[in-house]
Amino acid sequence: MVVKVTKPEINVREKLSELDKPSSIAGEAILRANNTQEQFNLIGAGRRNMLINGTFEVSQRGNYQTDASGSALAIASGTATYSVDRWYAYGSGATCTSQTQFVTLPTGQKVRSLRTVATSASTNSFLHPAQQWEVEKHYEGQVLTSSAWVRTNRRGQYLRLCDTVLCYSGSDEIPADGEWHYMTQTWNPITNAFNYSSSGQWQPAFGSGPLAVGDYVEFALPQLELGNTATPFEFRHKAEELALCQRYYKNYYFASQVWIYNESATATHKWIYFNFPEMRAEPGLDGTVNMIGATNGTLGTVTTIAKQGASSAAMSCRVTFNQSGGNSNAIYHVDAFANGYAKLNAEL
Repeated sequence: MVVKVTKPEINVREKLSELDKPSSIAGEAILRANNTQEQFNLIGAGRRNMLINGTFEVSQRGNYQTDASGSALAIASGTATYSVDRWYAYGSGATCTSQTQFVTLPTGQKVRSLRTVATSASTNSFLHPAQQWEVEKHYEGQVLTSSAWVRTNRRGQYLRLCDTVLCYSGSDEIPADGEWHYMTQTWNPITNAFNYSSSGQWQPAFGSGPLAVGDYVEFALPQLELGNTATPFEFRHKAEELALCQRYYKNYYFASQVWIYNESATATHKWIYFNFPEMRAEPGLDGTVNMIGATNGTLGTVTTIAKQGASSAAMSCRVTFNQSGGNSNAIYHVDAFANGYAKLNAEL
């Protein structure tokens, strides 16, 4: 028996043309990437944003959200002052305020912005919102790209990046029309010979000139990343952002009952010791809240608390009372530290 098998003809040219699938802009960018690292950056894999608290949700020092129950932070002339965590601002030769508020971007996203507003005038000055970021060895020789939504009423404003020695302005000029603009800038280490020894600094807008009361710089969703492409903003969970922020600053909350080591009866010979998750470096003590005025029946009333020794994960403080008292080398306790906390500062 003979079996005859037939096979339809195939138009090879048509089949090949079917493989020529149109690509989107994003697809074209991935295909044109020079290496796998660029493709990795384009698809948004892994951690990207070197800046911390870019949503301005973490604010351990106070509530500066002016469209809620907070109020703007007043900043003295030339004094770099932190408002929300990791972000500080000042005006050169002028006072200013720093505040957050909810805004709606042209993309439809409702996010927090950080706004710096001049409250005094100057003939030649600038507003200086910024974040300092820790430099790692593998950043050297790498292309860096920053992006942010920015709006301002000041002319001559540009994104700016600083190393340990110099600052480099970049991007197109931010339009001074009070409208939101998505600004990006890529810094090439060949053109900008970055000199990193300890930290870098990023600014959403910088430019000197006459400064009038009411001049402002406002920005949202700032990002700084390796590579030559600005990728979508990396949102991180608030708990993760808080942990990152507390490497540099934290409020250490005590229990309502705190043990006091009484070295001797002398009023200044009392001590407290406490541990905390490791910070960037040995922190300073910026002050305490709800602790001065606490009492013990034997020791008296707390009048001052001062740092004596510390590491990046522990601190010993001298507690001074208003009187002498207590047995030497004994342990006492204070019950009135409810909601009391110490301000630990290890900022760059």
